[in-house]
Amino acid sequence: MERASSIKNLLFGNEFTSLDDKGRMTLSRRKRDVLMPEFAMGLDESGRVFAAPSALVVRWHEMAMQMLPEESLFDEMCEALFANLHDGLTFDTQGRVTVPQELRMAAGLEKEIAVLGRLDRLIIMSRNSYDQFRNTMEMNNDEDREIVHRKVMERVRARIGQETR
Repeated sequence: MERASSIKNLLFGNEFTSLDDKGRMTLSRRKRDVLMPEFAMGLDESGRVFAAPSALVVRWHEMAMQMLPEESLFDEMCEALFANLHDGLTFDTQGRVTVPQELRMAAGLEKEIAVLGRLDRLIIMSRNSYDQFRNTMEMNNDEDREIVHRKVMERVRARIGQETR
C-alpha cells in the first residue's frame, strides 16, 4: 500500500556517516521511515549511488513505458535506468543497510560518505566527492546561487503541488 503523498514523505537535508567493514551504513530515523518498507539502490547518470523507495522505482518504470512506446527505445532506457538496480533492500534491526559492493566500487565510496536528500531519493557519495562539490558551489558567485535556489524552489513547489492533486 502506498503512503499518502505529503511533504513528510520527502527526503531533505544532508548527513554524514561511515561505511563499516561490511559496507553497511546507518541513516537517520527520518530518512529510514521515508524509504521503508523496501527500497532500491542503483547508480544515477553521474555515477553516484541513489536510494529510492521501491514504489517510486515502479512509477519510473511505468512512466518509461508510457513515454517510450517503441520497444527498442524502452529497452535502451530500462538498460540505462535499471541494469544496476538492487531492489528489495531493507534495514536490519539496528537501522543499517548494506550498500551493494558493485555500487560501492562503481561510485568510489570509501569509509566516510555523504548522504544528500533530494526530495524523492537519496544521493550517496564519498565525503571527498561531496567536499569537492561544495567547494565548486562556493566558488560560484551569489547571483548564480540565487538563480539555482530559485529554480530549486520552483521545482519543489511544483512537486508538492503535483502530490496534493
